[in-house]
Amino acid sequence: MDIRLCKRDCERWDSYISQSEQASFFHQWAYQHVVARTFGHSPYYLTAWQDADICGILPLFIVHSWLFGRFLVSLPFVDYGGICSDDKDAEWALWQEAVRLARQEGVQYIELRQRYSGSLSLPVQTHKVNLVLPLSVNAEMVWQRLDSKVRNQVRKAQKSGLTFEAGDLQKLADFYQVWSKNMRDLGTPAYPLAFFRNFLEAFPNTSEILLVRHGEKPVGAGISIYFKNTVEVPWASSLREYFAYCPNNLLYWEAVRRACERDCQEFHFGRSTVGSGNYFFKKQWGAQDKQLYYLYWLAEGNKMPDFDPHSSKYRLAVALWRRLPLALANVLGPWIVRGIS
Repeated sequence: MDIRLCKRDCERWDSYISQSEQASFFHQWAYQHVVARTFGHSPYYLTAWQDADICGILPLFIVHSWLFGRFLVSLPFVDYGGICSDDKDAEWALWQEAVRLARQEGVQYIELRQRYSGSLSLPVQTHKVNLVLPLSVNAEMVWQRLDSKVRNQVRKAQKSGLTFEAGDLQKLADFYQVWSKNMRDLGTPAYPLAFFRNFLEAFPNTSEILLVRHGEKPVGAGISIYFKNTVEVPWASSLREYFAYCPNNLLYWEAVRRACERDCQEFHFGRSTVGSGNYFFKKQWGAQDKQLYYLYWLAEGNKMPDFDPHSSKYRLAVALWRRLPLALANVLGPWIVRGIS
């Protein structure tokens, strides 16, 4: 078996991704350009070959962080990544090359964000789950399956005068206005506007902006992405002062309805920490838990990183961030988040 660093053969890469059951939207070749152009992180896209055929892939980025040092991650800024392989031999060969690269680059750790456990015996974190809602070609059937509380909240949003619309890059400023403010209110640095612009430009046919308005004012926003028979909303927010109008419920229902129209079979709400408020919001839609596995290789003397913003060591930073003027938070946020991933 031959392990190669893939630099140009994007068609062969994406052809493999299209056939792999382990692959996610973000395994696609174009995602590396989004990260590299926005943050400057270096990609290492590894392929395993058996004779003339690809039998496995592993996309990695090396991240330089003032807070966490140097590390390799698959994949940064999103929920999923990791190894896709035909068998255990390819999985092991790719992993061994990743460890060799980690030692060569002197990183503190490797993190694989996977939707399956694989066969590697590694330290693992399992506190995150993906929440998945089965769909139907008939949106009305999905509507009838929803909890009555969810349906009532969607109706409340509609009766409150909220309206929904979907679009492309032209609506990016409205999306970012909502999303960045909500992230500041949560005490979390926001990705730069350029990240979303680069993302939408890289995936113009499989991504769209979702907006909920109160009059002309955007009060809810998200981005839907389509991959194979699934749809996901990896980034979604609503303004806190409009929570009573249930904009999030209208946003997600319209995303579900549009997914049904495109014959998607599953709606992925994305990762959540079990027991969190975000987790229970998604569960009320009837979504099912799908375990996520974050696997690690640790250099000698290193511990698994702690990214939990609710942990005690970040509590003061979160409280201070919430007090920042939005304009200042949007200037400082991209510099900080570049090294958090």
